[in-house]
Amino acid sequence: MSRGIAEPKLTAMDAMIDKLTGAIFVFQIVVVMVLGIAGNVWKDTEARKFYADSLLNCILDEGSWRWTLMFVSLFLFQQWYVLYPLEGPWQPFHLWQVSLDLVKSIYAKFIDWDHQMIDLETSIPSHATNTAISEDLGQVEYILTDKTGTLTENKMIFRRCCIS
Repeated sequence: MSRGIAEPKLTAMDAMIDKLTGAIFVFQIVVVMVLGIAGNVWKDTEARKFYADSLLNCILDEGSWRWTLMFVSLFLFQQWYVLYPLEGPWQPFHLWQVSLDLVKSIYAKFIDWDHQMIDLETSIPSHATNTAISEDLGQVEYILTDKTGTLTENKMIFRRCCIS
């Protein structure tokens, strides 16, 4: 009997990474809003006292392309210099997630290429349909048995163990 649409299954690590990614996203939005408001308040109160106001008037009055280029370059460098230290520490986390997904897909390919993982009766090789299978293999929670206590026809042969 069908119970309807099956809910997606996530590994514990994927669930943790999803929560951390959401928390980092919310944190970045809060930081951007707070710093944006603080920057506008500072601009309205203090920025008019600096040379940038007179430099902007000089650019607009003279119309020199060199002054405009210098001002735009200075502005872009300042924005990068201010925003990069705020965003820089969070970039490795996202790259880590992408690298982890890549490694998991390579592990799944290793399972596909393993000639010892084959059904002896039908000669059908294994095929990983999920990239999280390498994580799931180490998390066996239940072993089902029949009434006599012996394992069913599934051949569960322990071949080797690798502990890093």
